[in-house]
Amino acid sequence: MEPEKILKQISEILIKQGISIADPGLLHGKMGVIIFFFHYARYTGNPSFEEYAMVLMDKIQEQILKQQDMDYANGLAGIGSAIEYLSQNNFIEANTNEILEDFDKRLFDETSFGNHTNAGLHSGLTGVGRYFFLRITGRDANDCHIETLNNKMQLIRIIDILDRMFLSLKEDENEDVFRFLCDMNKINIYPAKTLRLLNHFSQENMPRSRQMKIAKLFHNKYDENFRLDTVPDLYGGLAGAGLYLLGNLDKQHKKWIDLL
Repeated sequence: MEPEKILKQISEILIKQGISIADPGLLHGKMGVIIFFFHYARYTGNPSFEEYAMVLMDKIQEQILKQQDMDYANGLAGIGSAIEYLSQNNFIEANTNEILEDFDKRLFDETSFGNHTNAGLHSGLTGVGRYFFLRITGRDANDCHIETLNNKMQLIRIIDILDRMFLSLKEDENEDVFRFLCDMNKINIYPAKTLRLLNHFSQENMPRSRQMKIAKLFHNKYDENFRLDTVPDLYGGLAGAGLYLLGNLDKQHKKWIDLL
């Protein structure tokens, strides 16, 4: 089936499903569908897809008030990361310091007082770290703002916690920690400890590139046996398959991979 036809079918299914998706989260809920529609609107030049994404954004705002999950897959860390992503990539015009003020406070408490037994991206510490990384690299980040300084402090705290957890990391956590530390190294956060931890990863056990991981996740999602009853998720579902297709058609739409 031609990619354009598959994208059209994906969009039609997600429009029907979007409002009724119970989970507001990034990887398995409404926020992932929102990311797809913002990209698809830009690709097609059709503003109705952006308007639908904004409708879903309004629905998420209603749900956030009741949201107790802090994690990246389903909770505030992922939703907040997506809002920063949309702002940084000019999909929305917003002062994220204002919009994410409550996210900053609640995730600050999660990092400072939470019981950290998981270092993974989806449900653990590096997922919260991804949120703070996006916050301090956003257009509204500034060292003159207390929000930015607090967020940098949280990244330092997370690196310290990971140092204590390092010897007990599981294999899948290793990959997430490695990528998080690479991000910290790029922006020179806690450089001595970050480099020391990175040096524990040998060439033999170096995690796969993020692009390779995504290619494997969506392999054969859109061949002649493509199924349209797949879940709407960004991670392994229709929203992700649609974005993967968009990235193959136009490389400017590959940036979304940074969210996984």
